[in-house]
Amino acid sequence: MEYQLNIRKSNAYLHVCVAGLRTRQTVAAVAKEILTACVDHEADKVLVDVRGLEGRLSIFDARSIPVDDFPEIRQAGVITKAVIVDTEERKWRHHFFEAIARRHGYNIRIFRDFDSAVMWLCANENVTT
Repeated sequence: MEYQLNIRKSNAYLHVCVAGLRTRQTVAAVAKEILTACVDHEADKVLVDVRGLEGRLSIFDARSIPVDDFPEIRQAGVITKAVIVDTEERKWRHHFFEAIARRHGYNIRIFRDFDSAVMWLCANENVTT
């Protein structure tokens, strides 16, 4: 499981860039690190840029991650809003993953455009990014 994280705190959210190989194990490990970073930085909103991840998840993994691997994130009650920025090439899996995650109680959206992602994440906020 090889990946790299670049984490920085903006005024309104935690910004995480992920690079490496996209596998279920990588995504689950990254999610745990993001949760820890949110606690450490006292951030309840997170933008995760996964455009640096190579490969794609199977449909089974896209379903299993929010159902089986994310529950401790929701139970921690730290992250209230999350957005993922990914490439156009993977858009056909975005709707499925997002629908499963939202059905299981996660306030998460997936965007292909960075600026649109920030706008959604910071909606109703009076803080500059």
